[in-house]
Amino acid sequence: MYKEPVYQFIGISLDAKKPIPEDTDTKISLVADTGYLVSDKTDNKCLGMHQFKMKKNGMKIKLGILFPENAPKEMVDGHKHHLAVEFLNVITYAGQERNLKSKLINFVLKHKKM
Repeated sequence: MYKEPVYQFIGISLDAKKPIPEDTDTKISLVADTGYLVSDKTDNKCLGMHQFKMKKNGMKIKLGILFPENAPKEMVDGHKHHLAVEFLNVITYAGQERNLKSKLINFVLKHKKM
């Protein structure tokens, strides 16, 4: 892992071109098609695509990051940990919050037509 945090700007869009085909059971996907280092605006050359799938008893999320072929292994491994922690925290918060906003997000995901 890297010794210090690396601060990045990541732009996420529902309308961005998908870097890979969506799975057939994906209800909605988010694509991060803009990313750069905050320190000097260097393009991070990574793409992200997270796929959300509605299941009978909840939801399944497939998290994906596409790194350049020459990306350091430490960057790839570090991002695996980051995604696991980030999404666990988001899901935990959403479950605890149970407010109108959470219900609205659930409704949109359930009824979104792609």
